[in-house]
Amino acid sequence: MICAGTRNATVITEDISRYMKDIEDIPRISTKREIELSNLIHHGTEEQKEAAREELILSNLKLVVKVSHDFKRYGMTFADIVAEGNRGLVIAADKFLPGKGAKFSCYATWWIKQSIRKALAEQCHTIRIPGGATQKVLNLEKVKHSFRSQFNREPTDEELLGITGMSKKQLDNTKRADLKVYSIEAQISEDDPKKGTFGEVIKENLDDGSHMSAEVEAVVSEMLKVIQTFSDRDQWILKVTYGIGAEKLDEDTVCQETGLPITRLHIRLRKLQRKLKEALQTSGASF
Repeated sequence: MICAGTRNATVITEDISRYMKDIEDIPRISTKREIELSNLIHHGTEEQKEAAREELILSNLKLVVKVSHDFKRYGMTFADIVAEGNRGLVIAADKFLPGKGAKFSCYATWWIKQSIRKALAEQCHTIRIPGGATQKVLNLEKVKHSFRSQFNREPTDEELLGITGMSKKQLDNTKRADLKVYSIEAQISEDDPKKGTFGEVIKENLDDGSHMSAEVEAVVSEMLKVIQTFSDRDQWILKVTYGIGAEKLDEDTVCQETGLPITRLHIRLRKLQRKLKEALQTSGASF
């Protein structure tokens, strides 16, 4: 499955729904069979290795989906989380040694989580932070989410200190690591989705000069400055992908025009988004 956070929500939802349907009928296998497959991966012929690897991975795709649900609130689409988890599953299939005594599902769960956490650290923060710091951010967000659900308000720092057992310095460092940054696909307001994304506002501004608030205008202006520093090719990719001052094209057409495979297009778009995030964080633009 190819999952890209750069596409619109409707396409992503369709992708994950189709993916869930595709894996629905794949049966789980026994522990004995997992051991057999792992032994083939390490000691079989090339043909046996490939077939065993594929069976072991396919039979555990539902495990990835189950683990991925724990990471849904942290800035990546569920489709992207599942895709990153699948990468961890592939690593687990290659590394698992049944003679060590652990069940494959337990071993794979660790690698799935590590892969997702690494992606969160790299893609959802402007500055890459260590995996340990990422886990602290995730744990803190879980505490805050639970508090909001129970009391219908944000917890104070004093309440967070009491719940988490952190020192004031640890809490401050964790909150600093959880930087809020904006990408072209970010919602302008989480409370009012009707305001749209930054990309949509940029497009409207270029198309008809529509009025923007001073705060939105500052962020959009910064984005436009950064986009203008990109190569002509990258500017074209952004414009036609998001319909910014140009006719929006579907991904297949963009791939045909640029000669990029769809996976490389997704990687390129993510790199461009990171540049935008870095510029916004450097400028201090915020809401």
